Amino acid sequence: MPALIVRAARAAGLPPPIDSVVAQLDDDGLLTAEAEHSWGLGFVGMSEIHPAELQAIHRVFTPTPDQLDWARRVLLAFEAAGHAALRMPDETSSMPRSQPGPRTCCATTSG
Repeated sequence: MPALIVRAARAAGLPPPIDSVVAQLDDDGLLTAEAEHSWGLGFVGMSEIHPAELQAIHRVFTPTPDQLDWARRVLLAFEAAGHAALRMPDETSSMPRSQPGPRTCCATTSG
């Protein structure tokens, strides 16, 4: 069901959604696993119940410098390819499969 929320938001031209809370407090492993799953589905963040959860959520949803560099390279290559399928070193990308690139750049440059 969560993947449908992400897909519906994209289809409607809405910003990527933020996932709901993990109700189990004091379980950093569970929170991290849920956050990683949410990131993989296309969510750009999670709500939290307690401030102690912020560190795990930020750790998952804040891109590393390497991820930002990759996202910028994908966006530049995609533009240069005229928005067509393209080949990056050691990978093949088309825009639907490279969505984390724009999402990563936008999430860190807006605001």
